[in-house]
Amino acid sequence: MPNWTTHGQWQTRANACKGDFRPVVYHVRVDDEFAQWRYRLATTALWGQGVRVESFFVLCVEYVIRHHRQLAEVRREIRLKEREMRKAKRQRDRAARAAYRANPGMYLGAPPEMPKRRKRKGGRKP
Repeated sequence: MPNWTTHGQWQTRANACKGDFRPVVYHVRVDDEFAQWRYRLATTALWGQGVRVESFFVLCVEYVIRHHRQLAEVRREIRLKEREMRKAKRQRDRAARAAYRANPGMYLGAPPEMPKRRKRKGGRKP
């Protein structure tokens, strides 16, 4: 398919040198302990036993966890666990920043990420 613009002609010539266009498929396996814990908790609550996690099963469990009436307690427990995990992460970050501030010369690599300053509404008044 010819392109009449200069950029289009350049792109056609560049693509002609590259050969066939075939997508490269990368298979990635994600091992997430918290997700597996959620699925195990949900299947145990519904059927009394755990089930091996597969891709279709993951989609089914996510839907069931989100919508099933009998899993209200499970959703509550999941929210509490997520809240605890976020709290623990914030504490680890605070500890890392405090250690860096106490002795910045000890770190050879990049310092831990510092929190961004909050912007004030309305600006400062003199």
